[in-house]
Amino acid sequence: MTATSVENMITPGHYLIINKNETYLIHQISNKAILKLGRDVIDLKMAIGQSYSSTYKLEPVTDKKRHYTLVVCNDNQARNQWATNGCGTDNKLITDDSSSQLLSTDEIIALKESGETGQNIVERLLKNSKTFQLKTEYAQEKYLKKKARKYCDYITIFKPTIRLITDVLYKQQTIPKTIALRFDTLAQILCRINLDPGGKYLLYENGSQGLLQAALLNQLHDNGSLVHIFSSTSEQNPLKAVKAMNFSESKIKQMLTVSLDEILNTKSEYDIPEEKVEEVVFNCSDDKKRKSDEAYTQLKKKHRPITSTDGLNFIQSNKFDGLIVVCREEPNEFVKILLPYLSLSRPFVVYSAYKEILVTMYAEFKMRRDLVFLRLTDNFLRHHQVLPNRTHPDVTMDDGSGYLFSGLFVTVICQTYEYSLTADSEENYICGFSKKQIQDTLLYAKKYPTKGIALNYACLKEQNIGNDRCLTEQYKLIECLRKECFLTNEQGNEITKGTNIPKDQILKNQEIKKRYQESIVKGNEELDNAVKYYEETMLEHLQSIDNLMKKRIYVDDINIALTNLKIELTAAIRRQMLNINIDQNLNLLY
Repeated sequence: MTATSVENMITPGHYLIINKNETYLIHQISNKAILKLGRDVIDLKMAIGQSYSSTYKLEPVTDKKRHYTLVVCNDNQARNQWATNGCGTDNKLITDDSSSQLLSTDEIIALKESGETGQNIVERLLKNSKTFQLKTEYAQEKYLKKKARKYCDYITIFKPTIRLITDVLYKQQTIPKTIALRFDTLAQILCRINLDPGGKYLLYENGSQGLLQAALLNQLHDNGSLVHIFSSTSEQNPLKAVKAMNFSESKIKQMLTVSLDEILNTKSEYDIPEEKVEEVVFNCSDDKKRKSDEAYTQLKKKHRPITSTDGLNFIQSNKFDGLIVVCREEPNEFVKILLPYLSLSRPFVVYSAYKEILVTMYAEFKMRRDLVFLRLTDNFLRHHQVLPNRTHPDVTMDDGSGYLFSGLFVTVICQTYEYSLTADSEENYICGFSKKQIQDTLLYAKKYPTKGIALNYACLKEQNIGNDRCLTEQYKLIECLRKECFLTNEQGNEITKGTNIPKDQILKNQEIKKRYQESIVKGNEELDNAVKYYEETMLEHLQSIDNLMKKRIYVDDINIALTNLKIELTAAIRRQMLNINIDQNLNLLY
């Protein structure tokens, strides 16, 4: 027997997905092979050694109530077919009351406990229904499906897949206790992260019962790696989905687990100090103190981070190909902490059940220059029922499954100085300039103030250039550096010459300055004339509108709106004219 055939057979210790009337259940089959499904007890021993996707009929055990064994059958036998003697054209003659069914609830329960098969019970219900023959064909089909779901005695055993596990967990999960992650949203996450089977990925997750870990491990090859980061302030997930996938031990070892507190080297808020516990049990009897100590120990065990030393070393020595954050808390701070561990031009994806959290995060991250292609999306999925001669959406369905925020991490804008390096070292860069370039620029701007129209020495001095602090957010400094370095390159760096400005050059600069001032005055006069003409034209239009609308109720509102429009257009014209004059004056300087 090949390894492939063994993998496709039901084996004790493995997890299964059991389907009974569109109700799915994740179950681990033990050596005893006993399944409790509600009040029913099912013996699964007959399924061991059988292939997956097989259908079984539940045969009642004669000497025990609500105990069943399995009998292998085919799909055609599982599709219960009941003969219907005609149907009505509409449901207008049907009265919705309890008198349509002659069998009482107690009689139906007695039939079930007596060992009657589900098909026989449904047939009894059809015979004792006074309105079944009056229903339309569609209504009869709905009625049969509803009763079969309740009394049917067939089950199908499937091999666990990510799609089936996602469906099972999605129907069981409730917000906000857990994350309701639907299969289409999970597919979008894997698509946005650009999953490479041989890549290294960071995952911060809680609340999905290990669904993200299972999906990533299922796609990774032997050379791929996954680091699961968790917060010790939240309870550990049972990783139900990872266990349900029946991964091999080597596959499980590809996932390393690290506490976020270990990364930050901080203390968990659940790490209760010993002094506090001693204060609580002070002056208590030995029995009470012992119980308190035991409770404290259990609390510590419950929230103790299960951290892998290899995982912490792996994070510190590697850059990752993607970051996924799926959690119940606000993910903003987690993303900020973990983004520096990404390689350049690598994607990140954040999931949240609430759009307000991601909207705020999007607005903040949009201001960063090291993140590009930011997108905030949601998914909408509709289930359709496809039947002969009719197709329509399901009557009840969920309208969405959370929201996704994704983007690319491209580079870090600035880095701090390393004084251990030489001033002209290629590795000693900040904001794209070396330390030597910045020092030369400062000296140039101070020594030759007339060389440039934009004097940024005060700006550079204000930012206290040259200290050890990170300058990532100081965009003003970056622009100043760029302008001064541009002027240095264009005019020529005369710092090394150590000579003063020649007299002819001073006179030439004074002449340029005079011409520049005259041009500015002339440009302002032209701008004032243009704005004055524009205002007169706007007043004429406003007067005409007032004459037409003076008897209307909303005249004041119209005037306010038009006045605001005039102000906006006036400001736009001023900006346009000023830009034109500045461009002309700059041309004079060069």
